[in-house]
Amino acid sequence: MFKRFLFFSSFFVLILFFTNAPSIAQKSMARPTVWDVYPTMNLSEIQAVVDSASNGDTISFHAGTYDWSGALTPIYDNYANEGAIKIIDKTLTIKGARGNLIRGPDTTWDYNTTWGSNAFYIQDEDTNNDVTFNGLNIEHFMRGIAAFSYNLSPHTANHNTRNVTVKNCSISDIARYSITVICSMGDILIESNTVSQCTLGAISISYLDHPTDLWQPDDSKVNIRRNTITGCPWMGMHVEMTKNFRIENNSIALSSPSEFTGHITGPGSGIYILGAQRGTVFSSNSISNYPIGISVDGKGAWGSPPALPAENILIKRNKVSCLFYNECYGISLAYDDSSGHTVTGNEINLTSEGAVGIYSETNNNFFGKNKISGSGRIGFWLSGRTLNDIYPAYAHNESLNNNNLCGFTASEAHYYLDSVTYDNSIIGSDMCPWTYKDYGTNNTIIGGTNITSMTVQTLNPIPQKSGQDFREARKRIRF
Repeated sequence: MFKRFLFFSSFFVLILFFTNAPSIAQKSMARPTVWDVYPTMNLSEIQAVVDSASNGDTISFHAGTYDWSGALTPIYDNYANEGAIKIIDKTLTIKGARGNLIRGPDTTWDYNTTWGSNAFYIQDEDTNNDVTFNGLNIEHFMRGIAAFSYNLSPHTANHNTRNVTVKNCSISDIARYSITVICSMGDILIESNTVSQCTLGAISISYLDHPTDLWQPDDSKVNIRRNTITGCPWMGMHVEMTKNFRIENNSIALSSPSEFTGHITGPGSGIYILGAQRGTVFSSNSISNYPIGISVDGKGAWGSPPALPAENILIKRNKVSCLFYNECYGISLAYDDSSGHTVTGNEINLTSEGAVGIYSETNNNFFGKNKISGSGRIGFWLSGRTLNDIYPAYAHNESLNNNNLCGFTASEAHYYLDSVTYDNSIIGSDMCPWTYKDYGTNNTIIGGTNITSMTVQTLNPIPQKSGQDFREARKRIRF
């Protein structure tokens, strides 16, 4: 009797198990959902799909033109938390099939007004979500893809947005920045995108508020690589206050002077970076026809210094050219508290009356094995702000080691050191004729050969007024 009881009890348990087994298996084998959207759907219908999606899902934009130009109300404040499509606190992949095109209203930008809309707007309040954009084609917006953590009223930053990936996208005809991440916590990848015709810039990673610390407390990383940028005259890339930041293998170019002069005036920098620190690398980028190829700034862009200066940046193996501006700079390191950088193996080709290959008003940097060719005014210029400037700077303790200026025709000098410079050294210079003008203090040449013209005037101001004129002209095209 007992054995029969055990048999039926066991049989009953098995029946219960297999009766519930399908629901248990279904839950454990759940997969992310792919949500399909089509050009026939209106904007509110697509937003409803995004709102219905769960973490880990994919929104797939099928081929065709998504014309949202008549469905968007232009916004005024350029930091408004708005977008044609809004993604709030979700982990999603937004994917475009071949042949998709997302079109917004034509937008305009000037210093006083900003009208238009962001195509996609992301806000992450808890830092746990990832948003990936892959294969989208976007045109005619104020911004293409915008990730903010910023409140308009009052203006405060929530530094939460992170884990943003934008790859294989094509973004064109944008009034502000094509891809922008503001007040982020890091973990950003911007890769293999094509950006063209943007009024301000292609890519902007910024803190917005001048911080008391870097915005990556957990050493998260930012990578911008293998992007192609054309026709973005104000700047190709704009970066503020970061570390562990790598900009590599990007192509940034203007094709004619009209692309710059026909837009707003500004710095005209291929890459502009403010307040970057350790782990920041610019490597193997190609930058063509910007008034400033690579600009590293140790002070605030609008007269407000950041809490942390630019330090320990590696700039290596970049190719910079400038062919059609009267004044242009290959690489510029600005302000005295920008220091400790390594600038090595870069190739700079300039052809303009006032061209400067490498300019530095900073300190404790190493410049090695850079090649400057073409023609212009100065190959290497160590300088500083005038004493009546708001941020005086004095280039000092700079080491110029085995650089090649043999292919550069200088109208002023191959090496030019202003009166405010001191304790700089030029080591192992070119085995070719070169000129040297030094108005500073305790600057030295070690192993220099074939100096065809040398001017040394210690502790005296620069006698040529034109040198000051050129420095003032440089400030007019800076950020």
